Amino acid sequence: MNAKHVVLLLLGIITLLSVLSFLQLLPVGGEFVLRVLGITFMFYVLYRARIMYVIFGEERRWANVLLLGTCALASARTLVSALTEPSFDNLVTVVLEALTASIDDATMYAIAGVLFLCLGALFASRLHVRKPSVMAMIGESGLPRTPYQSIVRTILIAILLSAFYIVVFDITLQWWGVILQTASIVIIVGILIGQTLRHPKARISLGDFLLAIEDIDSFYYTKLVRLMHSRATILFGVAALLVFFPLSDLGVFLVPYTLNVPNGAFEQLAEPRLHSPLSALAYESALALGGVEAAAAVVAYVLNAVGAIMVLLLPALLWLRMFRKRTLTLSPLGSAVFIACALCFLLAPAFALERLSETTTTMVGVDIQTRPLTDQPVVAAVLISVAAGIVTYLLARRLTVLVSLVVVLLSLAFLARYVLLYFTDVWNDLLQNALVFLNGAGSVNFIAGALFLSFLAMSVLFYVGALASYLYEVWVSLWHEHHVGKRHWWTH
Repeated sequence: MNAKHVVLLLLGIITLLSVLSFLQLLPVGGEFVLRVLGITFMFYVLYRARIMYVIFGEERRWANVLLLGTCALASARTLVSALTEPSFDNLVTVVLEALTASIDDATMYAIAGVLFLCLGALFASRLHVRKPSVMAMIGESGLPRTPYQSIVRTILIAILLSAFYIVVFDITLQWWGVILQTASIVIIVGILIGQTLRHPKARISLGDFLLAIEDIDSFYYTKLVRLMHSRATILFGVAALLVFFPLSDLGVFLVPYTLNVPNGAFEQLAEPRLHSPLSALAYESALALGGVEAAAAVVAYVLNAVGAIMVLLLPALLWLRMFRKRTLTLSPLGSAVFIACALCFLLAPAFALERLSETTTTMVGVDIQTRPLTDQPVVAAVLISVAAGIVTYLLARRLTVLVSLVVVLLSLAFLARYVLLYFTDVWNDLLQNALVFLNGAGSVNFIAGALFLSFLAMSVLFYVGALASYLYEVWVSLWHEHHVGKRHWWTH
């Protein structure tokens, strides 16, 4: 049995356990196994990401293992909390909880910070810098020839490794929870069934399905390597990480809201009323309003849900189209639906965006909350929204590019607001931790605080740079579509 067979077997077990969990047929022991296998596969994907090739231009598996081990140590509490829910009462979870309880946060992050510096020194002395690579872009090549060059390269590598942790590893660890959401797995299986029904003569085997999932890492990591090796495209590659934020919240929030399926993440959030399924809210609003207003409220919830799905999905879709050099112009029907839904959300909002730290002390990011429509002008909102959608459709048939531009700009405005909320929450969390550590006595607290200050600086560069790059690339793509007819984002 080769490595690919092992991967397929692992993916098959994860998919099967996820579907059983969705059907509530999986015992507690099976849920624990699902978490362990899911995290294991996440580390495998990151191991296959060719991290050393991106940074140094040559691949070293032992270096990947050391880096991922250090990142795992820095996120030990997050990893352990995913495996030690109260229902997972077994010897492994007891040992893990005891180990994490014996080490405080300052010591854990201080050790991780020292290890990043040690890895920087080790990699500086053992790994050649070749073109193309990130190190080559900043003027490094070969091995350091003087003690001064060794010190400078050690510091540069330590910064890059810690940047990988806070920008890639930590993001992937948070996003990976979406992959393990049972609803997401069921949707993937549903798409497979839909493709089979759409093409009855095409036979899609389970092996083909699992191979397609396994190839996701090849597309989103291996093919992105070339973007990281050029100064002209590195920010565009980093922007790919940015679009995963709203895409992950699509699975975390909108899927449970619209399909009325349970989500364990909601148990960590305060005020469950603010995270109610849309079907329940629509039923309550219809009972409270009655008559025409009841029907309008149901339609308003549908328009809000479709609009929320579109604005969370569009950033990733637009990036993927730019990556594949395809048009960003939307169809007249797509533009009409977007405008109608967006206008309904503005007139009768069923959702609200808040910072996660305001509803939980264990998570950071954006909290998408649901709202009742009993006190909203639902009839007027629905009529105006539908009318605006019809007008947009008629205009888009003649002014396709112009209407698409309006839709894209609206989606970018939402993305900017979303990223601002996310960044504000991350900034406050990192700054608070840095101040707590720095106010403590001893070298351990100082090292941990310095590490969090470096995380803070890298987060500013990531969020600001990635968002600015994304907005710029979209604008350039639209400009070329309108004036040139082709898009060459890699040459501007």
